[in-house]
Amino acid sequence: MVGRILSPSAFGLCLVFGVTAYVGAEFLTFDTFADQVQAILAAPPTTSTASVIDQTALSRWANVSGTSGEARELLLAVTRAESPDDYRAIEQAISEAAAASPGWDSEWQALTEARLASGAPLDSVLAAFRMSDLTGSHEGPAMLQRAVFGLDHWTELPAADRRIVVRDLLATMSDKNLERRYRDLLAAKPEPLRDDIRATLAGSGLATPQSLQALGL
Repeated sequence: MVGRILSPSAFGLCLVFGVTAYVGAEFLTFDTFADQVQAILAAPPTTSTASVIDQTALSRWANVSGTSGEARELLLAVTRAESPDDYRAIEQAISEAAAASPGWDSEWQALTEARLASGAPLDSVLAAFRMSDLTGSHEGPAMLQRAVFGLDHWTELPAADRRIVVRDLLATMSDKNLERRYRDLLAAKPEPLRDDIRATLAGSGLATPQSLQALGL
């Protein structure tokens, strides 16, 4: 019996279904692998925590569309577990993760901190800071991180970046725990610096006498 020849449209459908099934199986394989990595990272740390993770496999997944973002996040977590004081390695891992997931606001601020710790030029530090604001201007955790960073490095910030800090600080003060944290940070500043911060807050048009008082200014 002569085999039946598939029409071009039927062949195309078979091809699509086959590719879809293959891709689905690949994603399932990655999900299983990612769960194993996360379990290792969640366990109590040991000197061999990172060494038992197949970082070569993670690196391969980091270059696959659809898994690159999560794979690079895992590589970052492995780097932090393996070399918590290697700021350059952490900076590189965060940079790669942020490149794969550019809307990841919290990691842009983490990159800000990592670049600062690694001694990167200020322009590079501020570039990451501004990307954090661009991708998470109204995200509470990112706003907190930027406000604290800004208070810690007030004298190094241009006026435009100080405005970001002022906005984030005042917008998150409704949380009384954060209000106390900001007040404690400001209390430790020299008086001239406190005066400068107070003047900027007052001149922003966003601060009220009550908010300034709550900050101890």
